[in-house]
Amino acid sequence: MPFAADPLCGIVVDDFKKKSPIGIHILTHFHSDHYNGLRAKWDGGVIYCSEETARLASHGLRVPAQVFRHLPLRVSVDVIPGSVRATAVSANHCPGAVMVILDTPRGRVLHTGDFRLCDDLRSLFCTLRGSIQWLWLDNTYCDPKFNHPPQHDILKETVAIVQAALANSSRPVLVLVGTYTIGKERVALALHEAFGAKIECLAGKYAILQNVELFKCGAFIPYTEGPSSDLPPLRVILVPLGLVGYQSMTAAEKSGELVLNSSGFVRYTPQGNPIDIRKYSSVLCIRPTGWSRKISSKTLRSSSQESSVTTFHLIEVPYSEHCSFSEICETLNLVRPKHVVPFVDPKRFKEHRKILLAYEAPVQTTLDRFLFRTPKRERCTIEDVPSDGADRGASDADDDDDVVLVLDDSVAEASGVTLNAKPSASERRENVVMGTVVPDERAVVRRNKDVIVLE
Repeated sequence: MPFAADPLCGIVVDDFKKKSPIGIHILTHFHSDHYNGLRAKWDGGVIYCSEETARLASHGLRVPAQVFRHLPLRVSVDVIPGSVRATAVSANHCPGAVMVILDTPRGRVLHTGDFRLCDDLRSLFCTLRGSIQWLWLDNTYCDPKFNHPPQHDILKETVAIVQAALANSSRPVLVLVGTYTIGKERVALALHEAFGAKIECLAGKYAILQNVELFKCGAFIPYTEGPSSDLPPLRVILVPLGLVGYQSMTAAEKSGELVLNSSGFVRYTPQGNPIDIRKYSSVLCIRPTGWSRKISSKTLRSSSQESSVTTFHLIEVPYSEHCSFSEICETLNLVRPKHVVPFVDPKRFKEHRKILLAYEAPVQTTLDRFLFRTPKRERCTIEDVPSDGADRGASDADDDDDVVLVLDDSVAEASGVTLNAKPSASERRENVVMGTVVPDERAVVRRNKDVIVLE
């Protein structure tokens, strides 16, 4: 079949700067690093995604609705009739995010998109165990130091922090929760569930949320600034994550007010929606981020002429909608794929691969760039590597910098590569194709001058 060297069979996932040669794209979710290149005048073919993601892209990017084809959850859909079927599964990431299982002539492919491991996904991975030929893996936090707690634990601790602020306050408490364009709303929803507080959204955010199922819970309302007599004991407002920081908090503390406009709260602006912070005993600025390894807090105190004191707290909580390092390891152990493509940080995956792949079944690890450059149909040689490392030099036998791509017969055949058991002297070259050594394998692919080198 065409594009036999590509496990995705010509389908392009989460990359709209590169057009699919067969006019079929998949968008796992509506985050800018995944829809990069997608524009209102898209002419690169159809896009398969969840219904929520399609609505978000049509709303946010003005992409015509007819471009999209919906992938219902856990329903197999023909994307290449008679050849490739796709099944979407909730990725436990932002609203509308899915991972995609592709059943292709070359075997089963799982593209996780961005995801966070949960009990539903554990069950799914157990059923997929050993059947996945190629795994495209979200390895954002691919470092043992990032071992953030389960989401429900962090949400409970966030609720406890707000509960403590309410218990020690004689005036209302204002909570500003940082979110993405879409994503991390669960932190605010935990406060809604615990205290019954409505979640206020600026106009742009409110319009975006109307496109997702999450909106139907009734927790979200448009932002308004009413008289102080109408203030509830707890007020929760969603603001852009990038603006929940020490600089913005310090500026608000000095000026005595927050000014909310379409972009969130900023330091100085003559227009917008000012919030008189003197009405509140505490302002909690909650920044949910997986890059924070523990809950941390910075505090400022603001005094007014009325001798009332407003305390500002910048609170970072290690809430993430990506897997922690241990969850990445667990995913690999559950799925046991034959090939892994760490699409976020291949270098970091290679650095920690001995931990990541610490289970019985060997896994071939392929850096993503290999899959998007097809070698010419020329001769490539294969040879046995002595167990003592003599072929590369004994001193380099265990050097992680000697990276090679190991091909089995099926991969070699699909890639149009000829394998010779007895290479000639001229074909023995020290340059190698990028990839990763498979544990206990003895086959090393060498390249000749006609094979594309992946720099």
